[in-house]
Amino acid sequence: MREIFQTERLIIRELSEKDVPDLFEIYSRPEVMTFLQRDPVQSHDEIRERISPIIEMWKDKPHGYWAIWHKEDQRVIGCTMLKPLPNDDRIEVGWHLHYGYWGVGYATEAAKGAINYGFEVIGIEEIFAILLAENQASWRVAVRCGLMHQGQTDRYHDLVLELFRIAVDEWRSQC
Repeated sequence: MREIFQTERLIIRELSEKDVPDLFEIYSRPEVMTFLQRDPVQSHDEIRERISPIIEMWKDKPHGYWAIWHKEDQRVIGCTMLKPLPNDDRIEVGWHLHYGYWGVGYATEAAKGAINYGFEVIGIEEIFAILLAENQASWRVAVRCGLMHQGQTDRYHDLVLELFRIAVDEWRSQC
């Protein structure tokens, strides 16, 4: 499993089949899945089916859909991503966390790390985030990461979503 980057409390790395039990604990929870507009997963096999193509798709690519490994607890507590938006060449930052790890800054830490990686390692010029309006916690994460609200969009996932954006020069001026 290739490490992508580290933050103070987290290691961001490629997903692995070994992550299935931890991912099941995350994606089987209605609290998490309601904001992803999907039903909770029902089994380890279902998680395996979902992550296998993700592992293959992002292997050895600069962008990705990555595991958030908690250094102290020694487990996967979520996923962060830096990937093209659907049917678009814009790059999206995103985050999903186990509900037991909400509210203590892990999403912000992972997202800031992903944004920094995108700008400083990959060389991306601008990064976007999309989220449901009612997901106020993710809205706060986006703002803490310096992403600026651009209004609503219906361009992705057949949903009306809130669109956020930050450019590399804006990011660097905040650091």
